[in-house]
Amino acid sequence: AERLRREAPDAFALLTRRAVPFRYVEPGRVDLRARAPLIELDADGDVAAVRYNNRSIAPFDLDPDEVEAFYDAYCCFGRLLHDPDLTVGFRLAPGDLFIVDNRRVLHGRRGFSAGRRWLQGCYTDTDGLTSTLFSLEASR
Repeated sequence: AERLRREAPDAFALLTRRAVPFRYVEPGRVDLRARAPLIELDADGDVAAVRYNNRSIAPFDLDPDEVEAFYDAYCCFGRLLHDPDLTVGFRLAPGDLFIVDNRRVLHGRRGFSAGRRWLQGCYTDTDGLTSTLFSLEASR
């Protein structure tokens, strides 16, 4: 996101200002919905979170005069995210655990054909964790 800010400041600004819809549905089980900018800034203007998920982003509901600029910004950001200089790749072995803060690290996986793969996802929110930390600190 910081590279986008440096190299395409107008695209960066647009992606921080315009909220977009996200939706993930497993019929009868899950219907997750959110609406937020792709790049979220904190009160000081620092990048606080990045949202980029081409499987759960919903159709954009843009004003007609925003469509071209937004898609240009979105595609520019997407190209940066796939820049080999900005990626790290590694192979997990059976039994390995990989923990990611989805709001701070963009992650994905590559396809492969050598053998089987089984991944188990587990999600939690940070509110519960920070609440526990604050409670533990207060009890010291």
